[in-house]
Amino acid sequence: MQQSNKRIYLFEVDFFRIVFILGVLANHTTTLVTHKISTHSMPYEILMATHISLHFTRMGFMFVTGLVLFMNNYFKPMQILKFWKKRYLGVLIPYLSWTAILTGAENHSSLGDFLENWAHLSVYADNYYMYYILVTMQLYLIFPLIVWLFKRFLSYHHMIVIISAVVQLGMLVFIKYQLPNIDTSGCAHKSIIRNVFYLGL
Repeated sequence: MQQSNKRIYLFEVDFFRIVFILGVLANHTTTLVTHKISTHSMPYEILMATHISLHFTRMGFMFVTGLVLFMNNYFKPMQILKFWKKRYLGVLIPYLSWTAILTGAENHSSLGDFLENWAHLSVYADNYYMYYILVTMQLYLIFPLIVWLFKRFLSYHHMIVIISAVVQLGMLVFIKYQLPNIDTSGCAHKSIIRNVFYLGL
């Protein structure tokens, strides 16, 4: 019997995307509401508790992104340049367009001022929640290396998962309890530092 080459479609991925989207909307909504509430009130404490618990959506979205990438590319020869071309044409152009639109909505004294602010937002993604797109493009950059790693160490997948879990847990603790206390006021690239650790990757 001939095997079907039809791509497997997981409807569960769509379900989790809906959950994560609703979680992100709830997260940003509670942020706006907490700004209007006294920080010493019980409603504030309750909203902040739910707000923090909704941060799982960041890592959830990145997990789903990685899962779909692996499903579509792991079981076939990796053509790196073709992969990068497809991914970056689909993401980089909309990303630069939206950073230009968002930057253009602000007040600028000159064209040079606009271009400088546009370049800053595009490189650092430190406003308008654009950091997720930037981190996704960084994932695209190293994804061929990740695929090679899993194929090269085919018998050690369990060990890779365990090491990854330990590293991510350590970074999560660092982000939560150490990073906020680090003085980055004198660092010219503090936005990069924040974005590198922001998703707990």
